[in-house]
Amino acid sequence: MLRVALLLIIVGLLSVSGWLQRLDWLIYDGIVGRQSFPVDSDIVLVAIDDDSLRAIGKWPWTRELHAELIDRLSQVGSNVVALDLLLEPDLDHPEADKRLKSAIFTHGNVVLPVAPAQNAAGGGFFLIRPFSSLQRHVTLGHVDIELDRDGVMRRTYLYAGIDVPAFPALGLVLADKGNPVNRVYHLDRVPEEERVIEETGKIWARSREIMIPFAGPPGTYPRISYARLMQDDSLLDDLRGKIIIVGMAATGLQQNFLTPVSLTQHNYMSGIEWHANVADTLRNGRSIYPAPDMVTVVVGVVWVLAVLFFVHSLPGKYSGVILVMLSVASIALVAVVLSVFHIWFPPGAALVGMSAIYPLRNWQRINEYIQQQFTTGTYLQAVFDSVQEAVITVDVKGQVLYLNQESERILGAGSAQLIGKPLDQLLGVSLVDNEDANVDDSVSPKSSPDSRLQQCILTLPCGNQRTLRVKHRMLYDRWHSPAGAVVTLLDISDALGLEQRIVHQANYDVLTVLPNRNFLLSRVDGLVAARKQETILIACLVSIDHFSKINDAFGYYAGDILLKMIADRLLKLVSGDDLIARWSGDEFMLVVSRPAQGNQELKFARKVQETMGRRFEINGQEVFISASIGIRVSFQAGQVVEDNEVFLDKAVSAMQHVKRQGGNGFQFYSSGQMNAWTREQLELERDFRLAIESQDRALHVLFQPIIDVRQKRVVHNEVLVRWDHPERGLLSPADFIPLAERVGLVEQLGDLVLSVACRTAADLAKVGQIIDISVNVASRQLLHPDFAQKVADVLERAALPAARLMLEITENAVISDLPRAAEALVRLKALGVTIALDDFGTGYSSLSLLRELPLDILKIDKSFIQGIEHSHYADEKFDFAIARAIIALGENLDLGVIAEGVETEKQMEYLQRHHCYLQQGYYFSRPVSTTRLMQYMGQFNASRFSEVS
Repeated sequence: MLRVALLLIIVGLLSVSGWLQRLDWLIYDGIVGRQSFPVDSDIVLVAIDDDSLRAIGKWPWTRELHAELIDRLSQVGSNVVALDLLLEPDLDHPEADKRLKSAIFTHGNVVLPVAPAQNAAGGGFFLIRPFSSLQRHVTLGHVDIELDRDGVMRRTYLYAGIDVPAFPALGLVLADKGNPVNRVYHLDRVPEEERVIEETGKIWARSREIMIPFAGPPGTYPRISYARLMQDDSLLDDLRGKIIIVGMAATGLQQNFLTPVSLTQHNYMSGIEWHANVADTLRNGRSIYPAPDMVTVVVGVVWVLAVLFFVHSLPGKYSGVILVMLSVASIALVAVVLSVFHIWFPPGAALVGMSAIYPLRNWQRINEYIQQQFTTGTYLQAVFDSVQEAVITVDVKGQVLYLNQESERILGAGSAQLIGKPLDQLLGVSLVDNEDANVDDSVSPKSSPDSRLQQCILTLPCGNQRTLRVKHRMLYDRWHSPAGAVVTLLDISDALGLEQRIVHQANYDVLTVLPNRNFLLSRVDGLVAARKQETILIACLVSIDHFSKINDAFGYYAGDILLKMIADRLLKLVSGDDLIARWSGDEFMLVVSRPAQGNQELKFARKVQETMGRRFEINGQEVFISASIGIRVSFQAGQVVEDNEVFLDKAVSAMQHVKRQGGNGFQFYSSGQMNAWTREQLELERDFRLAIESQDRALHVLFQPIIDVRQKRVVHNEVLVRWDHPERGLLSPADFIPLAERVGLVEQLGDLVLSVACRTAADLAKVGQIIDISVNVASRQLLHPDFAQKVADVLERAALPAARLMLEITENAVISDLPRAAEALVRLKALGVTIALDDFGTGYSSLSLLRELPLDILKIDKSFIQGIEHSHYADEKFDFAIARAIIALGENLDLGVIAEGVETEKQMEYLQRHHCYLQQGYYFSRPVSTTRLMQYMGQFNASRFSEVS
């Protein structure tokens, strides 16, 4: 009797606690979702849908458009019109509000919504309602939506308001006005018993809850497009005497809700369809009323008590079946009450109480069985603990049932952590298959399906690895079906000896536990031999771009973590007999076999690149990396064209090609072409080093005059360098400067050019030809700590005044380390040299450089000058607008301005007309030698500009 009383108390508490709401809702949705009702033909939806937005224009629309709609509906004498739109005052268009007010007054039967909104500061509500001049001519209905905790809309409150439920629901207003003969509710006042509410101004008061049985899924009610109704007069006659609900149905603008009739299809219901269902339900008397909590408690307790006495009077062996049948009957009874009497009793608590009757009645038998199982388990555990070997029993699924203390010691965890886990998971992924097991034939029994001996490598939670010999023996029940197994573990780590560990370390990377380069090379032959027909062999080398930045930013420990994470990701891309190895510090080699169709090699390359491009997280810090990926593909089955090591080296060559292109990409090795390119670059590098050593014998310094077109004289000469290659002829800087930067010779080249230029200028001065020179400075050259001293030494050796030297720097040369660049330029300015900013306008932060750097001259990039005569007028205007802006900027900042790339008379005159007098380009002269420069300066005529070729 005590257990019965406790059960009834629990049923009562569950009825009011809400813990079983999801079960109750599941049953309710199943009942309501299977009901169907005829659709009220008097209800019509006018949808502001996507077609209307395309036809009329983007939302919001003018109030005059709504007024025109109401006027059209007034012509046919429609019963009632509801605008499910929140119409607040439009201060910018007061005439439109007046027009809407007039239309509503003329119609005389319009319903508008009110909705609650919470104050921004919280702690109170206010009403969003139509502007006051409209409220005298309309009926207001609240549109508050009640969602259950699972996000499904099942219920509504007929009255709601702030402090007092003063406003009827919009659907209630429509039902009442749409049926004037038999009024559903009297809407003129709120019942007196519902007015006694504390007026705090902080609550949204609601009353008269009902649940809605839906007429059908979304799309059940007839719908007319707003735009079509405005254009098609033939539709108006069909709306005579109808209840018309106008509201949003356009994608992204409507409010959508899940309902019991749309859960399985996830088909959301719009707000206007919800109001249509409420009005339909009230007009046709289908409202469902939830039973009060106390009634639900009493009914649930009485029902469980009745079932309990009924089952108690039956034989015990039938009680389980009877309880199942009574549970189904209970749900059926709830469905009947809901359908016939329109009352909803949540049955969840009663069903739970009924399910507890069976164990309640068979309490003693269950208790005896549990005690017997506990005793048996205790005996088994004692036996296991007395054995000196690790003993584990598993079920037919391989999940651990029992284990002794020695098992806990070997596996490095307690029984609470291990019981219920699969045995394979406990022993780790390195468990050796039977055919690969190192079996000791002297100990192993003959091959038997009931017993087998194998060994595996176990990784403990602390990270240590132990080698175990595993003996597995099957167990069977009395019907000779497998019932589990007994597994014994013997730790043989020490017996294997030091030699095996040394061999392992020689073939596997310590950090990532991946095979190393030697192991990979030894296994490639086997992978080639095992290749099937119609397959390709792909060697893919993955090299991390700029890996040192991770070590610099986070430390070497973080770099090691990142390498492990990369190894784990790449390991997921291989399968079967595929190979993966750590090739070197930040490089990984994958050798995989794929079907020879469908561009598998391209798909694999993209998959590797996508894998490396995903976000990494190291110690809570997001890290993104890129990789240079080189790929070599063999399409011949059974063998590769070249030696296996050469095959892999070609993947390395392809990766290096990607590195030279800036990284973050992949490249397939192309037979012959890539090796030829590599040899060509090596030869070019060798020749360039020889040219540097021979100095001015191979590298020719040329001069291009900079003209003052106003004074008609040469004011500067930019120093340019050409390389006289013994086989390729005269090479421009574009052919060898990138090579110099890549191999680290650009600094030596710059120093050489500076020295030769200053010495040449000093020599010309001795014979009466005084020229000023302009020398380009590379980024590495500028940022060298001793560069200013080098310049001073060169000027001193050449006996050239510092004022005759102008150094040209580019924005890209200083932006990488602006503080160091600014410091270097300050030291150069102290020497007395002129500083020019070359290619101005093409870098990243031109304007900020003007403030940070001690500059004297801006050089307009030739791309803005050449655009002056562009074939497209808009481009010409745009380019020269930039040039004019730079000229004006120079004038305002008291900086000189030099225009580069002047090639035509029109460009020269155009620049001169806009006060750019320092010009340079092929129109005046190409780069020339010292001798030709002297001839040019001697032939220079103030009346015309002639080019010395």
